[in-house]
Amino acid sequence: MFFVEGYRSSGTAELKKLNFEEGQDSSPLDIKPNKYYNTLRGIIDDDGYYYKYDLYNYDTKYNNDGWSSRENANLRYSPVSFEGIGSLRVIDRNSPSQGPCFPVDKEFFFAGDAYSLGAVVMQNEAASADFALVMEYTDADGCIQREILAEASAPTGKWTELFNTSFAIPESASDFSFFIETPGYKGDFYVDDAYEALANVEPFVKVMPGNAYPQNGDLNRDGVIDVFDLSALRRAIIRLVMNNNEPPANSDANGDGIVNVADLVYLQRYLLGAPTE
Repeated sequence: MFFVEGYRSSGTAELKKLNFEEGQDSSPLDIKPNKYYNTLRGIIDDDGYYYKYDLYNYDTKYNNDGWSSRENANLRYSPVSFEGIGSLRVIDRNSPSQGPCFPVDKEFFFAGDAYSLGAVVMQNEAASADFALVMEYTDADGCIQREILAEASAPTGKWTELFNTSFAIPESASDFSFFIETPGYKGDFYVDDAYEALANVEPFVKVMPGNAYPQNGDLNRDGVIDVFDLSALRRAIIRLVMNNNEPPANSDANGDGIVNVADLVYLQRYLLGAPTE
């Protein structure tokens, strides 16, 4: 048996076996896990985000990445996006309250705590449509309550921010949910770059003022037309031909109102500095 307490030696020794036993004055270590720990998603990242929906890979393309339907809203993947390879599209709506519900994991959301929540949204069927980010919960008396966390008007074809960086879930709340609805509007709409985070965490993307669709050809919306846009356009045209999928915004590089191989040729010539007329 080998015991060490309050002793430090500069010597060396070759040990054949070393056993450790709990001393009589020891007490069990009280480990208190982070209340935001979740074995499925892991812990909050260094920037305070718990959940991000940005569709940069095809793994989440077909399962809506945790989003659920409110009032039987039809949720679909769409290649139209603010950035990345696509977004969540809400279609076939009969009511303004039909829409997507944010993923709600009780390992992250706690009554009495404060959070940041948001997304960017877009519609292209009305001159302008109102969007609302809503929290719904059951109070201590068993009554359903609603609180509007954020509101925004989205002009046609413009990605619009909808977020609240500091709201609290009431102490007595239970069965809480967060969803997007569109008062007075029943058309389709898109959701991209949604997030859930700790309070006072800003959205991880920002919509530039006046940014509807950036310049034609800027498929990934980074403000620069480059080879990454060329690759995205090539993939978009293949999907369009093979599956008749809706092409991403800004795919009409030559501005003729049609997305086809001519746009790919135009973009290639543009990047090479060759005449495009």
